[in-house]
Amino acid sequence: QQAVLIERSRLDELSSGDPDTMREIVLLFFERMDALFPDIDRTLAAGDMVEARRYAHTGAGSCATCGMHQAQNVMRRMERSIEAGELAHTRDLILEARRVLAATRAAAVQLLPGLK
Repeated sequence: QQAVLIERSRLDELSSGDPDTMREIVLLFFERMDALFPDIDRTLAAGDMVEARRYAHTGAGSCATCGMHQAQNVMRRMERSIEAGELAHTRDLILEARRVLAATRAAAVQLLPGLK
């Protein structure tokens, strides 16, 4: 069974149920995730697997904190793939993570009116 894209109850908990705070949390989450992928790409290209794994770990943690479960699962798999030195698989997981995050963003727009 596939994990949910967004666990609404987790966002409610983080924001104390305030819709404006929830939107701010979600916007910050996507800003941070968008910035993470160039860092992962850069460190992989430089052969710095330790740093690339750290970025994937950070992304997985951000996803977990915000209740973005499908994205969290992909980021955890990416972290393990980097650790194992499986670069081709890691590249596939980066593409999968981008697709899952795009779907998560679309779900967030539906969930939170006024989110851009």
